[in-house]
Amino acid sequence: MKSLLSINHIFGLFTLAGMLLLSLFFGGLMLSGFNEVFDHHVERTMDARLTGFAQQLTDYVSLHDAMLHDLASNPLLVQGVMQQESGKANAVDFLERYRIMGAQRRLTLYGFDGHLLHDTAKQPRRPPLSENLVQILLRGHNKHIWRFQAQDKDQSSLWMAVPISWNAVPEGVLAMEIPSLEMPQLKRHYGQGEEDDIELFKDGERIFGVDGHLNGRQAQLYMPTLGITLRYTAHLGEIYSHRDRLLARIKMIGLAALLLAGSGVFWMGRVLFVRPLQRLKERTTHLANGEVRDLLNEVRRRVMVRELQELTDQFDVMALQVSSARTSLEEKVHERTAQLEWELEERHKTEHRLRQVLTLQTAILDSANSSIISTDRTGIVQTFNKGAERMLGYKAVAVVGQYTLDMFYNSNELRQHSLQLSATLDKRVDPGIESLFVLAREGKVDEREWMILHQDGHQVPVLMTVTPIYNSSGLLVGYLNMGTEISERKRLAAELKETNWRLQRALDSAQAGTFYYAVVHDHMQWNRRALEMFGLNDATFNGHLQDWLQRVVAVDRHRIDTLFAEVLATPNVETLDISYTILRQGDEAQRVIRTQGWIHRDPHGKATHLSGLFLDITEQMQAQQVLEEARQAAEEASQAKSDFLASMSHEIRTPMNAVIGLSDVLAETPLNPEQQHYVTTLQRASHTLLDLINAILDLSKIESGRFELIERPFDLSDMAHGVCSVLRVQAEQKGLSLALEMDETLPPFVVGDSPRLRQILINLIGNAIKFTEQGFVKVSVQARDQQRTLWFGIADSGVGIAPTQVEQIFEKFTQVDSSVVRRFAGSGLGLAISKQLVGLMGGHIGVESRLGEGSLFYFSLPLRPGETLFEAPLRAPIYQESPAESVPIRLLVVEDSVDNRMLVRTYFKKYHCELRFAVDGQEGVEMFQEGGCDLVFMDVQMPRMDGYTATRLIRNWERSHGMQPTPILALTAHALESDVKKSRQAGCNEHLTKPVSKRTLVDAVERQLNIKLMLRSLPAVSLPQTV
Repeated sequence: MKSLLSINHIFGLFTLAGMLLLSLFFGGLMLSGFNEVFDHHVERTMDARLTGFAQQLTDYVSLHDAMLHDLASNPLLVQGVMQQESGKANAVDFLERYRIMGAQRRLTLYGFDGHLLHDTAKQPRRPPLSENLVQILLRGHNKHIWRFQAQDKDQSSLWMAVPISWNAVPEGVLAMEIPSLEMPQLKRHYGQGEEDDIELFKDGERIFGVDGHLNGRQAQLYMPTLGITLRYTAHLGEIYSHRDRLLARIKMIGLAALLLAGSGVFWMGRVLFVRPLQRLKERTTHLANGEVRDLLNEVRRRVMVRELQELTDQFDVMALQVSSARTSLEEKVHERTAQLEWELEERHKTEHRLRQVLTLQTAILDSANSSIISTDRTGIVQTFNKGAERMLGYKAVAVVGQYTLDMFYNSNELRQHSLQLSATLDKRVDPGIESLFVLAREGKVDEREWMILHQDGHQVPVLMTVTPIYNSSGLLVGYLNMGTEISERKRLAAELKETNWRLQRALDSAQAGTFYYAVVHDHMQWNRRALEMFGLNDATFNGHLQDWLQRVVAVDRHRIDTLFAEVLATPNVETLDISYTILRQGDEAQRVIRTQGWIHRDPHGKATHLSGLFLDITEQMQAQQVLEEARQAAEEASQAKSDFLASMSHEIRTPMNAVIGLSDVLAETPLNPEQQHYVTTLQRASHTLLDLINAILDLSKIESGRFELIERPFDLSDMAHGVCSVLRVQAEQKGLSLALEMDETLPPFVVGDSPRLRQILINLIGNAIKFTEQGFVKVSVQARDQQRTLWFGIADSGVGIAPTQVEQIFEKFTQVDSSVVRRFAGSGLGLAISKQLVGLMGGHIGVESRLGEGSLFYFSLPLRPGETLFEAPLRAPIYQESPAESVPIRLLVVEDSVDNRMLVRTYFKKYHCELRFAVDGQEGVEMFQEGGCDLVFMDVQMPRMDGYTATRLIRNWERSHGMQPTPILALTAHALESDVKKSRQAGCNEHLTKPVSKRTLVDAVERQLNIKLMLRSLPAVSLPQTV
């Protein structure tokens, strides 16, 4: 596309522009130089004035500072801040009278804690020196402080403060106020003009100077010692007007010269540069189009400018090189581009890894439970992790770069720490930040407990570790402070101390000795009490195992030594508990010692050490021996009582058997009404006496602990109906109704001792019938507590029980009162036995009653359903009936009592039986071996040979002759359960307790022989008269 402007136009424009630019450049350069000289002169003048005023102000302040230092060293002021109670008054009086350069200044005195002690201004319009500046001086960070405190331009003041020290330790602060109203005097003293002005600024606010816009040249100077900025304003209007007129003349002359020079330059430029450049442009176009051959064949024109001619020649050479170099350059560019892309990718990877490491390091620091704070060499906080935020309550953004580390420490602790370090290092250590880093600066690790101040004011116990931080060059750049909160550790330590104290008190109270035995070193450590037990002391006890064993008596020494070695050698044994007798050294008294120990083992199970207690149990063993003797005496007494009751039962049951049996036989004979009444009375009295004997035996067995329950599944409904059916006859005889109600939810079979449960029901229902004259007796059986409890209730409409007598109704040999005994009779043992039985079954019995309103006796037992009966119900036996002329049943009766032999003979005299009698066990064995015996009645207690021995001899003889066992029925007055077991173990088929009725003996014979006894149909065979 054709260019809009030719090179001639462009050269003309560039020439014009160049001339304009040159004129502007040189004109500007001239103006700049002129202005620079002018401004430099003005600035030097202003700087001189500003520096002079600053120096004057500094000298003024320094003079007052020196005076203030002299004043602070006055002994009255030192004594006033250190001994405030006694010296404050003198110090205050001294300050009130003190004059500085003939003028009274406002002076303020501060104590060690930073509190204001005195202000000479009675009614100050301006506040005193800020508390932060006072604290800086008290910490020893500065020797003096000059600060302006700006309120407004009328109330700003210059405060000068110095520490009041004793032995180079700041003990207080003395401050002096110089009002800003004295600044104009300094300005006039320096000789400034009325047009010029001096302004003072504090934290961006004007504290001295004209309040308004000032026109003029300004210069500023910051004075760090005073914390203010000086601004000087100079009015240069007239000087600037003269400068402007001179500059206008210079501009006119320069413009005329520029026009003349521009015309000449334009013409020369066309001839020397524009035309050659136009030709060069054409050749460049050919080169760009790849027409190198045309360039070489083209006829060239001479150029007047040598450089342009050389440029043209070099252009031709370049044209040849460009074509060959272009391809090589493109290849290199492609290779370098690929290399740069790879380097860029690697750089991105490295940056990503660095960001990951930095993120991980930050996360580790933030997730650390400890506080991690780093500072620079001066103690200013540089990093503040999340753990520090949680522990101290501050946010990192509010702390980092703002405060020094000592802001978190208690000043008293810092002071004490500095004193300790000064004593340890034998050099003075200033309190404050210096005391925190003095050890770390020497390359040591400083670890100790501190009470760190939380943001809310409470103190946190922290274990702080301070270590130095070095850069790669090994130079110290800061300190790392790692803190771990130890509140919980402190609490646990206190609890451990309390526990140890209590344990020691317990050991002291128990008079226990403690020991520690190191197995590998064979070394024992005993406490004072242990040494006292063995009669030893530190001088006589060498701490070896043999020292202990030597005090053990000879009869126990080998056993204890062997047992001790076995326990230590057995890996799984962790405890030791042995008792032995020692001879206490000194008095040689025998003492029984119990040693309890706990064995500590290494991971391989090898015993490393043993710790435990020594207990002197001599008195305890003696007491146990006394208790054992008492227990044996009680058991012997109980056994004597049981033997007595068993013997009495046997001796009573033997004649009772004849009395009851013969009364029953007598009742079967023809009697007149009077005789029948006597016999009935005899039978009733006999059975009453028998019930009393049975009750006493049951109660004795329960109290002696030899009573055993036999639990098996049984039919609850069948048992309850059976009991009520037996007692219903007795109730109907008194005109009472006896009802039974059973819960339908009850299981059909339950597990328990059916005979004893029947005995309880008979006792309770029998009592209800006995003590009820009219009305009813109701028996209820229910399942309660979600089928977990079996509940029985026996309610009646009888005489009832007074509330005062309910609690003693279940006591032995107790009834309501003596009138009841006389009226209804009874031994008072039935309820006591029932209560004992219910307790053995794991239940509870009680009564609810009111006098004259009837009673409710109830008891509850654990309900345990049974799946099946223990054994199938007995079916009625199928007896073999023998004809009258068959062989009679042969019975052998072994009985030493003449009365009982006669009773048995009387029972069976009407039956088709043949009886033979033996008076002791030996005779019974001999008669049995003679043969001709179908069943044996065997008494147990007999002279020469008892029934147990005789039964065993019969069974042995039967086995030796290959005979079938003959039924043997124990017929004895021994009624205990143990007697029944002994009979079974001897070989008896049944155990019948005297007294026995005729029906009981006949049923037993029929049951054992599986026959039906027949009455005699032939004349009776005469039996031997001697029975």
